Amino acid sequence: MVMDRVRKKRSRFKRWLLLPAVGLLCVMALLGYRQINKQYAGFNVERDSLIIGEVQYGSFNVSVRGPGVLLPLHERWVASRVAGRVDQLNIKPGTFVKPGETLIVMVNPQLTQRVDELNWELKAMEAKHLADRVLLESKLLDQETVILAAKMRYDKNALKLDAETELVTIGNSTVSRIDYQRSQLDVAQQQQAWQIEVRRLEKMRQNFEAQIHAAKANYQRLHQQHRRAVEDVEALTITASIDGVVQDIPVELGQRVSVGTNLALIGQQDQLYAQVNIAETQVRQVSLDQAVTVDTRNNLIKGKVSRIAPSVNDGIVKVDIMFTQPLPADARPDLSVDAKIAIEQIDQALFVRRPTYAKADQLNNVYKLSEDGKSAFRHDVYFGTGSLSQIQIKEGLNPGDQVILSDSTPWQSYAEINIY
Repeated sequence: MVMDRVRKKRSRFKRWLLLPAVGLLCVMALLGYRQINKQYAGFNVERDSLIIGEVQYGSFNVSVRGPGVLLPLHERWVASRVAGRVDQLNIKPGTFVKPGETLIVMVNPQLTQRVDELNWELKAMEAKHLADRVLLESKLLDQETVILAAKMRYDKNALKLDAETELVTIGNSTVSRIDYQRSQLDVAQQQQAWQIEVRRLEKMRQNFEAQIHAAKANYQRLHQQHRRAVEDVEALTITASIDGVVQDIPVELGQRVSVGTNLALIGQQDQLYAQVNIAETQVRQVSLDQAVTVDTRNNLIKGKVSRIAPSVNDGIVKVDIMFTQPLPADARPDLSVDAKIAIEQIDQALFVRRPTYAKADQLNNVYKLSEDGKSAFRHDVYFGTGSLSQIQIKEGLNPGDQVILSDSTPWQSYAEINIY
């Protein structure tokens, strides 16, 4: 007897679960295909929009460039020594001046009045000094008269004593011993009085000299004050201290200025140097005494690096250039220039115009053109030392190879681009 088999029903659930998995795989395959196609199918670029450079072989000059200005090597500010008000401006910036030439005239009535007052004080002191001298000299004459009288009394008594002594010696009794002793005493007293008057005269002369010195010191002190006051008035006229060109006049007519205010900046025209701005990324290649060529737009001037600023300001480092040859006639302060600093020279080197994206001493991706020039392939290149406009090639390219120098950001994800 044949028994019927019971058929198991297939689950439709598994069939519906498989469909999404298959769809997901299809989407992934499509995306992968598109990605591969994107990388290898190419990107279309117009040739006219590209900057193309050719690899060269030979002597490679590494240099750094930077803009700058010419500045005076020797500058001097002329400052106000006194306070005052600007009354005259005799010069303007750009004017050639010589030492002693008037730049600015100021006024200050108080200083002028002070000079007049000291003039009167000097005259009064001179008159008083003269009167005191006459008085002292008169006292000296009086004392000399006193001495003369004392001397005469002494001499008179001395003569009398001499006569009495002679009589006493020969035994003449007309002179009593008391009179004789009185005469001796008078002579001694007169002699002592005369010597005292002489010493008094000496003291008076010393006092006279002391008073004269004191009066002279007071006069010199007042005269010094007068001289300084006159110098202050003269300082109201501001003059140039050196030969040069007026760079700046930071004051205006009628302006009041205080002591120490800068009134004029003077720079010597024939002694200039260049101060240029070098990017902080390139200044590491710059060192002292490197040769420099400065372009004034009309002339090329040779020089050398004399100073490198120790600090960075807004990504810029200041570098000073001293010239090693005479300056041309068109050189003047604040003239804009361009400087080219020679870093080094590499013989037998591969180099190319520097691409916009190239980084020195690193591995870079460049797009190398095919032989027919209709396409370009992404290529690894190791760049070496670079300058502003060129860069050395250490590995990855050969002489005559052509590479794209312009920005490759739009097609950076493509391994190949088509050029039409």
